[in-house]
Amino acid sequence: MFADNNDFSWETIQTGRNNYYQQQMADTINTQSTQTIALITNTLRIHLNIGQQLTINTSSVFLSDETTSISSLSNKLIQQIGDAQIRIPSSFSLTTDDNSAISLRVCFYH
Repeated sequence: MFADNNDFSWETIQTGRNNYYQQQMADTINTQSTQTIALITNTLRIHLNIGQQLTINTSSVFLSDETTSISSLSNKLIQQIGDAQIRIPSSFSLTTDDNSAISLRVCFYH
């Protein structure tokens, strides 16, 4: 499990073991971060009216949460940090009432 091909030396096994535990810890941190951001945005989303947006931009995470009407989604541009952007195509359609509200959340880790 911790060996590298046919190299069963102590150093190789220790390196493999360290990599394994570092990956396990990274996965745990990722899961906990995702859960924390979901809880924060769910709490803050309660206070967002249609047309309002919340943006958190720190050195480690970018988060944008917005409540908007479904009718305003066509050809919508969501601008993130730098040159990153998301454009919802003009052909986008849902089978719900155009007067309904929808929440959009964009999140990524630096």
